[in-house]
Amino acid sequence: MVNRAAKGNFPDDYLLYLMARASHLISADFHAKLKDENIDYKTWRILAAISDKERTVGELARIALLNQPTLSKALSRLERDNFIVRKVDKNSRRRVNVYPTSKGKKVAATLKTKARAHEKKILSHFDRDEQLFLKSALVDFITRYEE
Repeated sequence: MVNRAAKGNFPDDYLLYLMARASHLISADFHAKLKDENIDYKTWRILAAISDKERTVGELARIALLNQPTLSKALSRLERDNFIVRKVDKNSRRRVNVYPTSKGKKVAATLKTKARAHEKKILSHFDRDEQLFLKSALVDFITRYEE
């Protein structure tokens, strides 16, 4: 693997800038695909996060990368539009779980297919070992900083 980081040139060698720039570049392309489907990125993140299992509002905020007020507004809109259902947890009245409706599941399935195709296109610029390294390094990074 070739080291292409510009040594000493701030911000070109600054990790946080590199991560943000990479995210921005690859997200912008996918967000354009979402726009074609009349779906905003908040809806995508929420539906993707709950597509395989219900989540608490707190979990959803973390996974969808949304602050609580923004998430609450988005959930109200998604509930009104019949994409999700919110239910108070049986074991803890303070906890609210979010579930996809059948409409939400259908939209999430379509978007996940498009997301995987987009990911495949992005990763096609790397060989298999580089793909595995990249994902593994990011998972490791997240795990270490979430502790």
